[in-house]
Amino acid sequence: MYTSWWQLLKALHETGNEVIVVPYLGGAVESLWWRTYENSCKLESILYNNFLKSQKKVADPSKPNKFLSTITKNLINLDIKPKIKKTTHGHYN
Repeated sequence: MYTSWWQLLKALHETGNEVIVVPYLGGAVESLWWRTYENSCKLESILYNNFLKSQKKVADPSKPNKFLSTITKNLINLDIKPKIKKTTHGHYN
């Protein structure tokens, strides 16, 4: 976890907020200042991150791929969101 995120989450805790963290990429990072949930989309996040890294070498950012954007949106709505909601059920609105 980046230092700036760590500082922000710690500050939120120190001001009386309950901080719950679900990582985007990789595993959960335990801390005294926040509760963590496992990344239920760990495989998807690693695959997507590797895909993005590979695209930087060949893709032209000024020409977005609308087909891929549709696939990405559907993947998020049909796979990622339900997994995150299931992971945080009862703790997150």
